[in-house]
Amino acid sequence: MSKSFKLAIPIASLLVSVHGTAAYAENGIVELRMATSLTSNTDKHGLDRVTTSTTQNRNLDVLTKKPSSETMPRWIAVSLKDQSLKLYQGLEVIEHSNISSGKSGHATPTGIFSILGKKKFHKSNIYSNAPMPFMQRLTWSGIALHESNSVPSYPASHGCVRLPNGFAKKLYGQTKHGIHVIISPEEVVPKWVSHPSLFQSNKSDINLAALRTSIADYDGDADDKLKTSKAKPLRIYVTRATKWDEVFYVQSQLYDLGYTFSEPDGLYGKMSIAAVKRFQSANSLKRTGTITDELLDTLKVQSGSKIVPKAKLFIRRDKQPIYETQITLSDPQKPLGSHLLMMSENSSGESNWFSISMSSKIPNHIIRDHGLEKAYRNTRVFANVNETLDRIVLPDDARTFIEARLEGGASFAISDNGIGTETGDGTDFIVQTH
Repeated sequence: MSKSFKLAIPIASLLVSVHGTAAYAENGIVELRMATSLTSNTDKHGLDRVTTSTTQNRNLDVLTKKPSSETMPRWIAVSLKDQSLKLYQGLEVIEHSNISSGKSGHATPTGIFSILGKKKFHKSNIYSNAPMPFMQRLTWSGIALHESNSVPSYPASHGCVRLPNGFAKKLYGQTKHGIHVIISPEEVVPKWVSHPSLFQSNKSDINLAALRTSIADYDGDADDKLKTSKAKPLRIYVTRATKWDEVFYVQSQLYDLGYTFSEPDGLYGKMSIAAVKRFQSANSLKRTGTITDELLDTLKVQSGSKIVPKAKLFIRRDKQPIYETQITLSDPQKPLGSHLLMMSENSSGESNWFSISMSSKIPNHIIRDHGLEKAYRNTRVFANVNETLDRIVLPDDARTFIEARLEGGASFAISDNGIGTETGDGTDFIVQTH
């Protein structure tokens, strides 16, 4: 991979500007497509590449050697439409079965999960100690894969994914803690992906002293934090910033500029409104007391800040948060879609990524807060992963932090949907696509 692609510069600066997008609706899913020519190429190694006219001039020849299937991460895909489960090793299906998901009123949630716990002999603590043999937990609120004597060809459970006798035991023996499980309405298809913004392992010496200040919200010694979590693969997540992030940013800038003496707290009350009005008056802006794009842009210029919080990067390792930072997102009014990318290393030590994209329903408050079109309300959205990666801009220190710790089995999730209610202590990122 060309060294220049490891530079954390705005990806948009590497591209020809593309403004046209089109949304296509089919079977209740809105699909975003760039208004450019789209071609699919398979190279001599059997690696599928999707390129548009905006990316053809970039050196995307990252996948020079295909990793062996034995070194690729295992993961599970559950299709609610087909009532089926497939166990993958990389891009290859190695086991499959019928399933029965949640019935009406007890729908199985969709999203990106991981196996949080396993137990051969488990009883439900919600439904009268009902037996749940070969249980593999996906959430702490009660969703799991488990064996059942009743696995009809239609949704019939209280939310869990029922597996047939025999297959549940077989699957249990082929999985381990932490492997990803994707539950989606449609069948998902993995594919190789090459993109200059994807991380490449760089196992050079880490300057821990320089990185201590990068680890957010950690009470303890940074050296210990990094050493104790070294063995587990990274879990990386890029998603939308919250309204709290935006308010905290505005408060911090106004405090630094002397428009308020109140410490930032992320809560938009009377003191914050008054400070915003003072800033607006001083900079010939309409004195509304509300946070607008015009206010954010002016604050950015006045304060010299590099990033207006539209998106954030989070990293976990061994189910514990180790890093977070604000990042830049171009065209923030367009959906990101929901994607999971997984990494494996080939015999030359190169990091190769494959991706799985799925439809997702964006919560209405995210559509409102980020200025997305109302057409995306109450429907499922599907986006192209390469076009989404084009829009993500990482700070230098974030890329350095990741690439110094990148190992085979790492994953990179992207979604509009924020940090959901299921992500917490003892979990990886649980991306709820609803």
